[in-house]
Amino acid sequence: FCLEPAGDTPFRRSIADSAALGCIPVLMNNVSDLTGNLVWDDWREQSRVLLPRDELIAGRLDLGKALARLPRARVALMQ
Repeated sequence: FCLEPAGDTPFRRSIADSAALGCIPVLMNNVSDLTGNLVWDDWREQSRVLLPRDELIAGRLDLGKALARLPRARVALMQ
C-alpha cells in the first residue's frame, strides 16, 4: 500500500507510479479520487483504497486495521 495524501493539485503523479509498480494507492481525499476517471475509468474502484481523511486525522479510524480488513482476493486483484 502507498499512502497518497492530498497535494497541491488534485492528481498526484505518484498515484499512477504506485499503481504501475503494483503498490495500491491509498487515497484520503475525495478530490484526488475524482481524478481517477481521467486515468482509470471503470477500473478505478478496483485500483485504489479510499479512506475518510477526517476519520483518520481525528483518530477514529486505524489505518493498519482498515487495510488489514480488506479481503486478500481484493488486494490481489488491485495489484
